[in-house]
Parts: sequence; C-alpha cells; structure tokens
Amino acid sequence: MLGTILTLSGCAGSEPARPLVSVVSEPTSAPSPAEPKPQLFSLADFQQQAMLPPGSKNKRRVAHLQPGLEPLIEEILKAVAAHDGPTLKKLVINHDEFCTELWPEFPASKTPNVACDWAWDHDEIRSNIKRETVLRKYGGKKFTLVKIEFKEKPIVYDTFRVLMQPRVTLKDEQGKLEEVRDLCGPIVDCGGRFKLYSYYNGD
Repeated sequence: MLGTILTLSGCAGSEPARPLVSVVSEPTSAPSPAEPKPQLFSLADFQQQAMLPPGSKNKRRVAHLQPGLEPLIEEILKAVAAHDGPTLKKLVINHDEFCTELWPEFPASKTPNVACDWAWDHDEIRSNIKRETVLRKYGGKKFTLVKIEFKEKPIVYDTFRVLMQPRVTLKDEQGKLEEVRDLCGPIVDCGGRFKLYSYYNGD
C-alpha cells in the first residue's frame, strides 16, 4: 500500500541507475574497506516536534491498536510461533481502516482517477504474500524481542505517522541474536498506539 502511495505522491522513487563500468585493478594486498553499517533509529529518535503529527491522533476506527511498539512485535512473534495466520492478519491495517482513516491524508488521494480501493488492492497482495513467507520462514519458532530500530525516518501526516523500514533484533531459544528485516513492514503510529501497516517491507 505505502509503496504505491509514495510513488504516486512523488515521495519516493527508485535510485538513479548506476552505470556499469568494467574496472581492471592492480593486485594489492590491502584489504577492501568494510562498508559502513547504515545508521538505525530508535523510536526515541523520532520524538522531535517535526517528526510528530500536528493534529489529533484519536483513530477511533482502527481496531486492535497496541499500546507500544514492543507489544505489537511481541503479538506478531506469538502468532508466528503458534502458526496463527488469522491473528497475523488481525494485526495489520484492514481495508476499512485504510480507506476511512489513512487514505484521506495521503497526497495520492488527491490524484485524479486514483481510488482507495485500487491503491488497497494493488499492494494488499504483496502484504499477504509476505505474511505467508513469514509463516513459512519463522513459523513454529520461538523468539524473544531484544530491540526495534528503523532504517528510515518516519513519514508524518496530519493525525498519524508511518514508521519505515523496521529492523527487529531477536533472540532464539539457543540465545543467538539475529537482526531481521523481513518480519514486518511499515508501522502506523496513532499517537503512541500502533498497528502494522503491511508485512511488505520493500524487499
């Protein structure tokens, strides 16, 4: 959903194509410098006024809002461990919530001949496919949440914001830590109450 909307709104796009260049270098014993690790942001980094919605954040028509990021991710992890597809679906924004609460604030909603139903249908397919992938990859496994970070800064609208590119660090039953980016996609923040926007994370 969000990928389509941002593209239509001119808020996002593909990176410029990089030219293909054939390079022949002299042998060298010097090791290649390691690529710097991208900066990740915590929710606390987003609490500046410029990153908070300016208007009312009371989203009465959004069901199953979680009281924090951690409870939301923990609900996802519990559902994954139980192979509980219906609960995973319940934790994501549904059609009515999208069209009544979110869509009117997206710039794409002002685009002629672009209907909410079209935007929803176009990207819900990707979210559903990704949700099934999550169940196949992680289903039946028990994880403990360690931390949540974000690769990008949030997109702020009048009454909500969307937290982009979550990176979730998990600990498995053997105590091994792993940072995963395919557990879920963007997250809607309605004034400190949260619901998953999509399982599709742009990959």
